[in-house]
Amino acid sequence: MIYSKAGPVLIAINPFKDTQIYGRDVIASYRQKTAGSPHVYTIADTAYNEMMRDEVNQSIIISGESGAGKTETAKIAMQYLAALGGGSNAGIEHEILQTSCILEAFGNSKTSRNDNSSRFGKFIEIHFSTSGKICGAKIQTSVTIAASLMGCRAEDLMLALSTRKIVAGKDSISKKLTLQQANDTRDALAKFLYAGLFDWLVEQINKSLAVGKQCTGRSINLLDIYGFESFKKNSFEQFCINYANERLQQHFNRHLFKLEQEVLFSLLL
Repeated sequence: MIYSKAGPVLIAINPFKDTQIYGRDVIASYRQKTAGSPHVYTIADTAYNEMMRDEVNQSIIISGESGAGKTETAKIAMQYLAALGGGSNAGIEHEILQTSCILEAFGNSKTSRNDNSSRFGKFIEIHFSTSGKICGAKIQTSVTIAASLMGCRAEDLMLALSTRKIVAGKDSISKKLTLQQANDTRDALAKFLYAGLFDWLVEQINKSLAVGKQCTGRSINLLDIYGFESFKKNSFEQFCINYANERLQQHFNRHLFKLEQEVLFSLLL
């Protein structure tokens, strides 16, 4: 058993192996309510039904340490929503499921804790029509810097990576960088360009999954954030990632314990 529940929160353990608890037959049993054990499908089914019944957009937040299986859980939830929203193997539902392969190919890398770690966070907005069919989707990433084609000569690039310009009034002075500074500049530029490539991929995917006119504003959102990691030397970026995870965990704890307290108080009164 890899799933359990604590109030409205689903707790999942990464089994680090393929398990036979997913697929069309299992999806069908949860859709028909013949299976009632804790599962990602239950969470996705609840979100879908509440969206359709109350006409209120829903969100599914997935958190955990690096390697906990957050991205796989998001894909499993998307598979269930795709089945509810159409189930076609050639339509928009199929395209949404295939986006994960593209983004992971360019956005994942090996770390000390995970051989296939997501190096990006993504927010997937799946839109539904009034009849409950998927009519489009949109992906957002935390990357805000847009890279563009440099269009410069090799000499200019080498100069930019090895020197820096200091401007004082109308005068400017070029100063050579140290080897470490030049390496840092090179790495920063590489990250900048790769961020541009990744943003371009997201943009192309969003064009393919563009929301049609039949959508009414109903949507279910899945948030797959960066995983918590702690190294001997942590960057400011890692600090922000860990802080966001801690705040999210704090929200879960407060929300869960508050609900449990309310249930206990109601039983005592």
